[in-house]
Amino acid sequence: MSDPTTIMGTVTPAELIAFEARHPNRTPAKTHAIRHQLGISEVRYYTLLLRAARSTEGIKADPVTARMVRERVERTSTNRTRRTAA
Repeated sequence: MSDPTTIMGTVTPAELIAFEARHPNRTPAKTHAIRHQLGISEVRYYTLLLRAARSTEGIKADPVTARMVRERVERTSTNRTRRTAA
């Protein structure tokens, strides 16, 4: 099994959680920062962010932000399921 700090390349789970804590809302400025500060696409960022929020390292780094990310994803998934079921 690979080391969890290298699964995401050069950005660690703790760094992703810290970035999300600094930029909690989805704005054009956040999208720009993802591209230029982290060097990844927005889609990749959110994929890695969820993985980080579920990882032990991410939870240890900032349990509140990690929980917020996990709950936001759960809400989005629930809302999407309701829309498609209706």
